[in-house]
Amino acid sequence: FSQTELFKKYKSLNFINGFFLASMTKELNFSYYASKYKQIFGSDSTILPVFSKFNKKNNLLFLRPIREGDIVSYFDDKKKGLIVASVNPTVIASEDGVVIFKGYRQGLGNFLVIRHSKGYETWYGFLKEVQIDKGAPVKKGEKIATMTKSYEKYKLFFALRKDKKFINPVGVVFFE
Repeated sequence: FSQTELFKKYKSLNFINGFFLASMTKELNFSYYASKYKQIFGSDSTILPVFSKFNKKNNLLFLRPIREGDIVSYFDDKKKGLIVASVNPTVIASEDGVVIFKGYRQGLGNFLVIRHSKGYETWYGFLKEVQIDKGAPVKKGEKIATMTKSYEKYKLFFALRKDKKFINPVGVVFFE
């Protein structure tokens, strides 16, 4: 390298080094990212969102409605719930409660609603078979239904309501 080329490389490295030092020593403003997080997930950002919604006084922490699988469609104001996919068709009750609806619903197929304590309800759709009847009590973790198969995986619509308002299940139900 010529002296001019070396000086240019040194100057670039110095600029990059200065940029990193400045970015590491200045306080980062999280308000933009926090608002985006709240817009996507419906709650304030935390390191472990599931624990931010764990209410020790009410002792509620909902189980995921499937034993294994992933979220394939997230909560928004239009859908009001999640769609999860799994290779296992089993659906389990997320919390103790009582079945208040069992039937068919347009767009969701066979459908089930369970009322829980403290004003919560869980909604389950895209069901193939439902093993419980309206009015039946259910226990947290109990098998309640099987999902319908779509392509390679079983799919489930899952929604959560609190005091008759839909809330984002992510952060209340641990899906990781």
